[in-house]
Amino acid sequence: MIYFLQNPDTIITKDQIFDRLWGFDSDTALSVVEVYMSNLRKKIKACVAEQPIRTLRNVGYMLETED
Repeated sequence: MIYFLQNPDTIITKDQIFDRLWGFDSDTALSVVEVYMSNLRKKIKACVAEQPIRTLRNVGYMLETED
């Protein structure tokens, strides 16, 4: 979540998230990012009503901030 907070309103690709959390040399599959995002959304949902993380299909994710 810190990575998103440091980059609000910026598209972050799955590759960027994967490299940041698991590292380039990891044997883990890229699909682990989707599982991670699902778990993160569940935690956010428990705290706030609106989902601030937007999925951009075939691109990545973005933390939307209120203007």
